[in-house]
Amino acid sequence: MRKFTKNLLFLQNKEQVIVGNKFECTFLKMSRECYDILNGFVNKGIGKHEYENIFEDKDDKEYFSELHDKLVEKKILVDENDKELLTDFDIQWEVTNQCNLHCKHCIADAVTTKTLIADRDEIYAIADKILSVKPKLITVTGGEPMVLPFFFELSEYLKKNTDGEMNLMTNGTYINEENAIRIKELYDKVFISVDGSDEKSCSEIRGAGVFAKVMNAIKCLKAAGVKDISLSFVLTAQNREHEKPFLKLCRNLEVSPMVRTFSPVGRGKDHKDWYIQDESVEDNDPVDPEFVKKTRENQPYIEFGACGGRYGSFTVNAKGNMFLCAPYECSEKPIGNILDVDDIRKYFYEEEFRKTESYLNFEKKMPENFKRCKECSVKYFCWHCPFLFEQSLKNEKSFDNYCKLRKKEIGFSLWGEI
Repeated sequence: MRKFTKNLLFLQNKEQVIVGNKFECTFLKMSRECYDILNGFVNKGIGKHEYENIFEDKDDKEYFSELHDKLVEKKILVDENDKELLTDFDIQWEVTNQCNLHCKHCIADAVTTKTLIADRDEIYAIADKILSVKPKLITVTGGEPMVLPFFFELSEYLKKNTDGEMNLMTNGTYINEENAIRIKELYDKVFISVDGSDEKSCSEIRGAGVFAKVMNAIKCLKAAGVKDISLSFVLTAQNREHEKPFLKLCRNLEVSPMVRTFSPVGRGKDHKDWYIQDESVEDNDPVDPEFVKKTRENQPYIEFGACGGRYGSFTVNAKGNMFLCAPYECSEKPIGNILDVDDIRKYFYEEEFRKTESYLNFEKKMPENFKRCKECSVKYFCWHCPFLFEQSLKNEKSFDNYCKLRKKEIGFSLWGEI
């Protein structure tokens, strides 16, 4: 027998509904009438095998059988005994809060120091706890992880004891020809922050000389055979003009670009004016013709994203405190300390972390729980990141403009109307 997923999303617009699985990022549109019939079957425990006796019309039987199969395929209908507990975890581990740079926007507010303070035993104790969870992905970050004198020893320990993927998030300034080879052996992907497209734009945020070191790091990594390299750029109200040159730089270097939105937390609190609050957006009615054309040619055009903090992505800081995502490290309480949890596998796999005050508050921040958005017919598709959503609410005029335009475009994609 089947039931609707506990991660169900449900939207209605006139006589149409959309049902989906918020975790799997899948959804399906149907008529309200068909949904009511199907929902009645689920509530009464009627399985697909009984459709033969229910529908006299062959086309109706085939339609509902296909609809049932699609919903099962998209994990919108699941086995009635399925608890739908998390089975995979991504863990971003800040192995140190120390760094050799002093970037103006650092959400971790990393400590810049020449004297490294590192408790080796504590770091390895955290490593063992993380490994016991058997995450599918471990991302080693900081601060700057490569400031640790035993960085490669620790990396080898992680690699030896995990079957999952390992990523490195670094500022790139410590990478050279020799250690690039070791990075190739240990890590599946390397993320490097640059926040600019040349020396001038990079130095404004990350300091003088960093851009050249990053370019050399990429050269060394490519020479060592590292295939998967990503450059990141934090978009602010001050550096918008560098976004296109940054994307061009990534194309020329043959690396993946990652444009991130500036967050006024951590050290970024000192630069709140960098947060993009575009109040000049105007509503061009109707929806942009090119958008309409592309949408009509590529249905379904709209994409749906899930918040990682909700579905198995966690940040562990240098002291073992666990957070649902890195930006909340500066503003929210942890969901616990990994060193204090006796059975960390149970804590994650039986989802005990969902009972914490921090997680319950986190759920309240999800856009669909916001009073203004509760009745919106596109509410699950506008935002999937509660942190960015929370930041957007700080400027009411900007939020109103964004809401007006996005609702129009997403509404067209989802429901076929402007």
